[in-house]
Amino acid sequence: MFPKLITPALAITTSKRPNFSHAFANKFLSGKDLERVKEELKVTELGKSLIDEGKKEKAIEIAKKAILKGMDNETIQDLTDLSIEDIELIRKVMN
Repeated sequence: MFPKLITPALAITTSKRPNFSHAFANKFLSGKDLERVKEELKVTELGKSLIDEGKKEKAIEIAKKAILKGMDNETIQDLTDLSIEDIELIRKVMN
């Protein structure tokens, strides 16, 4: 029963403080419960990574459209949060 109570708490803290969650699990869990929580932490980290990758791809798509419309790098940066260097690289690839 104890692991069922702390698993949601770990999920909430994982995105902001994964090291804290891992230390918490190591201190208070053992055996199968510890392994299950560690696996959940890995899946959460993978999910976050995939989401971040998807956001970057969408930002690149938006940057390409903005470049085609003649927008300047600073405006594109404001719209996409991409770095100026990334935008310049996209411009080079498109030419």
